[in-house]
Amino acid sequence: LSYPTEMCTSFGAAYPLEVPLLCDAGIFVGGLKQPGVIEGVVTRSAELAGDGIGVLRIALFAQPLGPDPGPPLAELLIPDADLSLELAEVPFRLEGIPLSVLPYYLLAMLDDDDSGTSSGPTPGDLLAMSPDGLGHQVVIGDEEPLALDIELNIQIQ
Repeated sequence: LSYPTEMCTSFGAAYPLEVPLLCDAGIFVGGLKQPGVIEGVVTRSAELAGDGIGVLRIALFAQPLGPDPGPPLAELLIPDADLSLELAEVPFRLEGIPLSVLPYYLLAMLDDDDSGTSSGPTPGDLLAMSPDGLGHQVVIGDEEPLALDIELNIQIQ
């Protein structure tokens, strides 16, 4: 049986830990001094529908991106991010990510039409698409920051 229908449990011992280390559905909780971090720059190659200045949202989800990926595990909103010039870069640092052996799903979008980011992308917004589809899959398995540059390469029509 595959996750989440399998019925197995494992226990182990680790020393020294100041608090218990728990793994729930592949996400480590407790026992670690620092949560994970993703840092890098956001660029764009997609054409602009607006002025290229707006709220940049970077969010990390436990579930694949779709109609309801659930609440983000970590989220960063950068107001007035300026990607108006073709070579513009906006640095980011997404912190507080629970460590996991399972992949997370990263969403990056620029609200270029000023409609807001809470309801998801709307026509005119810019998104990061990977070859596999919407967003990027990342694994945050240790406390070292993950270097990841993100390209907004799709404009929602």
